[in-house]
Amino acid sequence: ALWEGPSSVTDSETLGNAPITVSGSNTTFAGTIDSGNIYISESVPELKLTDTDTSATFKIVLDGVDTNITNSGTNGDVAFHTHNGEKFRMNEDYSYFSNCDVGIGTVSPSAALEVSTANPRVKVTATTGTNPSYLNINNTGGSAYVGQESSVAGSEFTGTTAYASVFGSSGAKDTQFLTSSTVRMTIDSSGNVGIGTTSPQSTLH
Repeated sequence: ALWEGPSSVTDSETLGNAPITVSGSNTTFAGTIDSGNIYISESVPELKLTDTDTSATFKIVLDGVDTNITNSGTNGDVAFHTHNGEKFRMNEDYSYFSNCDVGIGTVSPSAALEVSTANPRVKVTATTGTNPSYLNINNTGGSAYVGQESSVAGSEFTGTTAYASVFGSSGAKDTQFLTSSTVRMTIDSSGNVGIGTTSPQSTLH
């Protein structure tokens, strides 16, 4: 055993045989270590780990697999890691997931973000009610938008009316509508509409 003295000690000691209660003016921990469990006996329990480096790291090991939580003192970032890398990071300005799929209502998401519930809805709300509100979908071909225009006509896109429901592309790309996984209607970049054709040659073809 690392410690074979009384079960109650003061200040900094090397501990081993549990249960052991630790308290004193030179330690921030006051509790009991018993059978691998730590009990903190305070009215407002707090477990604080401090490092003199600007980036403090502590590690949780679960069944032989490392799960890490890191804190950067320089910018306040807190990051959560599993054995194969960082998965989530947050600070006072932003938060994001990386290298993983995120599931809401499911433990086995099959996409970067999957929402699974009996009545699934994703809501995008402008906190200033008269502003535009859009989903912006991007790749190397440009941007597609689904949303609602603001109270001012044409504020986001040329020709929109106030509060119009908007779907389309901001670039010189076609917009297509499908049923049964087949294109049924195409609006090309010049505004020609094709029904049953993907290359309309007139305003309506």
